[in-house]
Amino acid sequence: MYKKILFVLLLLWSTSLYASLFGDDEKKIVLPTHIIQINGEEYFDESEMYDALGIDHKSMFQFWKDDVSRIKDKLLPTLDASLRAFYDSEGFYDANFTIKETNTTVTVDITENEPVKVRDINISSDYNISSLISFEKDEVFQAKKFISVKSKIAAQLLKDGYCSYELDTKAYVDLDKHSVDLHYTLKKGGVCTFGKVTVTGTETIDDDVIKSRVRAKEGERFSTQLVKDTSDALYGLKSFDSVLIGVDRKFYNVVPVDITVKEMEKPYHFEAGAGYDTYVGPRVHSSITKHNFLGDAQQLNLQLAWSKLEQLAILSFYRPVLFSISDYYVGIGAKLGYSNLEYDGFQEEKAFFRTYLEHESERTKLRVGIAFENIIITALDNLDPGEALGQAVNEGTFILTYPYIDFTYDARDSKLNPKYGYYLSAYVETGLSDDEESSVYYKALLEGRFIHTFGD
Repeated sequence: MYKKILFVLLLLWSTSLYASLFGDDEKKIVLPTHIIQINGEEYFDESEMYDALGIDHKSMFQFWKDDVSRIKDKLLPTLDASLRAFYDSEGFYDANFTIKETNTTVTVDITENEPVKVRDINISSDYNISSLISFEKDEVFQAKKFISVKSKIAAQLLKDGYCSYELDTKAYVDLDKHSVDLHYTLKKGGVCTFGKVTVTGTETIDDDVIKSRVRAKEGERFSTQLVKDTSDALYGLKSFDSVLIGVDRKFYNVVPVDITVKEMEKPYHFEAGAGYDTYVGPRVHSSITKHNFLGDAQQLNLQLAWSKLEQLAILSFYRPVLFSISDYYVGIGAKLGYSNLEYDGFQEEKAFFRTYLEHESERTKLRVGIAFENIIITALDNLDPGEALGQAVNEGTFILTYPYIDFTYDARDSKLNPKYGYYLSAYVETGLSDDEESSVYYKALLEGRFIHTFGD
């Protein structure tokens, strides 16, 4: 008896397992819908209204679809309330709706009537907010825009360092006269400053490493932009899965900065690819990076590339904080590499080492370093038949030493997703040589970028 029961259970289990592994995928559940037609809307675009009501409709890019709009049956009981909420939020408080429903269709007839318009805008403020109030007289009043203006005022005050403001916004609506008076009353209060910076969540990274990237420093004027810059700089260390910056505490216009981080759980990053270069031909490359190498947000990277004409290997290391002088933190980086590249008529084999000290602040980054190169030039007989070498080849070993300075000024509004601002950089190096027959050279590179987002 028990054997029969066990056999049945095994059969049921194997059947369900087979179905889950090899059976058909679950069919997509299709919710019942009604075809809907809305008539009488004049002020609003039809697609805008359909999106607000959750109606499926053809977009301007879906030219292949039938021009039939549908609403899910589960939305029908609240359709009247949804229409009322939509028109009220857009300033049409006297709009009327007639909804007719059959087994397959819904018809909505709308009479929009006269909207509520802005009659007067009254501002009482010791801080200039006129540019933030986007309403104009005789404009249709929109509740969502009214709320948005208040949020913009608060955001601008916090950005400029006023965290103790008193803001009162009111909209006095007269439904009989279809008008609204807007009142904005603001007292900006005193200037706030950042307080003590505390760090929690670190395990292998010293607090000084994190503080080296803090732009919201103790005593600085409070600004939400500096909080954002701090977040961007900490993520730029590429050693954290999450960075949370709390500035919601306040003591007499002093705002402590509470930083909570979570160190990266998967610190290895591997990348590989293949491509085609017009000079070296087919090319494969790979790189592996160990973030937070031995702690303190250090990075170790190995980069390899190979093609028939070029071979490349680079090992690089970066430590964000080597030492500090007062509040100025100095990091160090180094790069050791080998490259072998064939040209028409000769081959350049190079071993190089580069190291630098780096200081990074809110807007600037300064690198001062020195590089060493050992270059071996060898003549090759790789020209095509009948092809002549266009220049003389000076074979031998050449040792090159050059100190360099790399300066960057970054005034973009964000390093991760910039929309506005500009970026300037300058690089200068000077070649040195012990060979009397060699001459000193100077090299300079200048770069500038301007970023502006239209229609933001």
